[in-house]
Amino acid sequence: MGKTPEQRAQQAEERLTPEASSGPAQLPDIPRELEEQLAGPPLLDPFELRTEEPRFDIKAQDVPAVPFFQGLVEDTPYNIIVHPDVEGTLSMTLRDVSVPEVMELAREVYGYEYRQTDVAYLVLPPRLESRLFQLDYLNVLRSGESGSRITAGELQDGDDGDSLAGSSVRTESESKMWQDVKEVIEGIIAHDRDNASAVVSPEASTVAVRATPATLRQVEQFIENLQGTITRQVVLEARILEVELSDQHRMGIEWETLGSPLSGSLSTGADVGIEPSGTFGLGIDREGSFSATISALQRQGDVQVLSAPRVSTLNHQKAVIKVGTDEFYQTGIDLNQRVIDNTIVTELDPTFEPFFSGIALDVTPAIDANGWITMHVQPSVTEVQEEPRQLESGGDTTEFNLARSDVRQSDSIVRAQDGEMIIIGGLIEERDKNITGQVPLLGNLPLLGRLFSYERVESQKYELVILLRPRIVNEDTWRSEIDAHSERIRGMYGTTPGRR
Repeated sequence: MGKTPEQRAQQAEERLTPEASSGPAQLPDIPRELEEQLAGPPLLDPFELRTEEPRFDIKAQDVPAVPFFQGLVEDTPYNIIVHPDVEGTLSMTLRDVSVPEVMELAREVYGYEYRQTDVAYLVLPPRLESRLFQLDYLNVLRSGESGSRITAGELQDGDDGDSLAGSSVRTESESKMWQDVKEVIEGIIAHDRDNASAVVSPEASTVAVRATPATLRQVEQFIENLQGTITRQVVLEARILEVELSDQHRMGIEWETLGSPLSGSLSTGADVGIEPSGTFGLGIDREGSFSATISALQRQGDVQVLSAPRVSTLNHQKAVIKVGTDEFYQTGIDLNQRVIDNTIVTELDPTFEPFFSGIALDVTPAIDANGWITMHVQPSVTEVQEEPRQLESGGDTTEFNLARSDVRQSDSIVRAQDGEMIIIGGLIEERDKNITGQVPLLGNLPLLGRLFSYERVESQKYELVILLRPRIVNEDTWRSEIDAHSERIRGMYGTTPGRR
């Protein structure tokens, strides 16, 4: 029998439990297989939605240029415009090629120049055209000179001009970028017609060239390669160390024993482009660090960090770091003899020149396309002192001081990858050290104190070591440097920079 509406409502009310009436009912979990089916296919990459490049076979024999190019784009999404002055014929047999590939082959084999726009291919005749190229670079004439002059003194006679001077080690570099660019472009367009020309405007960072389309394409490629080269930047980190060699290592640092304390591997100097017969060099991989290398060197003597420069420079541009003072020292003297009242009088005219005392480091990097960095490195440590001299002339003795330079210098060309560390060493200097001592109390006795004291001269050897690490600046290099600097501050102070 059927139930009345009152009976059905009563049964529904009895089914309600306190748990069910206290809150919303929980839905059962959907099985994973059913969820994957309901999710649908993944979204396609927009680049995969593009139509495929039409490919076809082509066979032509002495076909005139205009109908050849017009027939090439039939049944393809490409457009083409052929200049009325385009002449000649083409012959080719190709299989499974596309329109861009055929256009490039026609350019390379037959010399038909074209330019691709957003609308169509433009096939151009070999006539002169004018184009403007952008080149971003400073309008400066930059010259650099580095070196050390080693002068023991200079004597010059005022009559005959004979002189005796010291020697010098010098490296010069000069950058005339805009002038060099004009000379190169003029060489590229030299085989074009007489009206071909090139004008550079450094103030507008523009190069205007009038030449044939084929030559303009070469100029464009040259400027693109040049712009990509001159704007590359290198950050150079260096440590200039002086190691006071212990008695066990008076012959110099034993580089082959440095591998074990370092976190990175150690290789010979040949791996970084240093000839074994030249200044000794070592290459350490990216895991190596300045602190690990210094700790390893401390096993062979006392290490003193003379300088820790850090500088950035553009590709092929010299970076110079100098820490020290420039002072004037007497470097020569002119002797002029005159007869006054039957007496020969010698006049002395001293010569003064500036000398640099301190540490100098100049580096010129060159980056290639594979990330290798070739560097011309010239570090030097110079100490200038005055040395007394005597000059006898006409029975008279003249005393004066001349400058004496103690120079430790290296001139090397090394090659390393981005982030690798270069070590240049082998510059050893021997110094005399005066050591005095005495017996306590007895050494202070008047007159007799010298019997209970001693004085001796010891010879100590020092080796100059240069650690150099180049890093190529990329898009995220400065962000990484800022993050690393912030991390060091947090490690030192335990706080976040900029917060209190």
